[in-house]
Amino acid sequence: MKLHQLTSMFFLCAMSCSLFAEDTVISDDGREVQLKDDGSWIYKSTDRFATTADGKRVRLKDDGSWIFTGEKAIVIDRGVVADKKFIETLSLEVTLTELAIETYRGRRSESHKSSRKKTQSVFSLSFAVDKSAPEPLILALEENHFSVEDSDGREYPIVRVEPLEMTIKPGAQATVIVRSDGSPHWWTTKSMRLILDKQALASRDDIQLLHSMSSAKKRAVDGFD
Repeated sequence: MKLHQLTSMFFLCAMSCSLFAEDTVISDDGREVQLKDDGSWIYKSTDRFATTADGKRVRLKDDGSWIFTGEKAIVIDRGVVADKKFIETLSLEVTLTELAIETYRGRRSESHKSSRKKTQSVFSLSFAVDKSAPEPLILALEENHFSVEDSDGREYPIVRVEPLEMTIKPGAQATVIVRSDGSPHWWTTKSMRLILDKQALASRDDIQLLHSMSSAKKRAVDGFD
């Protein structure tokens, strides 16, 4: 399998700034670096990172072996910022394919000159099972498996998830629609994040999918169910 080296730029703080917490970054040569709060740094391990041609992130271990990290590289194209997460144990790829802000303006009444506006943030998710999977994947989701927040730290209650149960055959995919109440301010908020709890798919970590507001779609609707 052909591998392309995963590069990730990191910037050291200026002398007038200090780090408030230790952070882990990937250096230009693909190694994990621990940035310490005293201004120093160390290599966390001798492992390196790379990406396959289809974007799966790989850890290249010092003993000559390699493993998938369970993630895909961030895709940046024409203002779209979205994550694809690959769960190796399930041969499953989860992709945030669309974010749409739906707006409903109620009818004006004689006593109120302005109409009342309501919005929902609608996320379209693709669950794709690799064709090499030995059997169909049965998913049973719950609304409390999902949560939504924006880049300004605001949270948005989940309204509905459809469908909650599905069976996906190897080589096939299914779409899940997640609706949350409200929407961010277009002119101040950079992105929205959809989080799928790790318990939903028995994955190692929560699955976090990011979408920029600049590429979110706008839709006017006649009302919400």
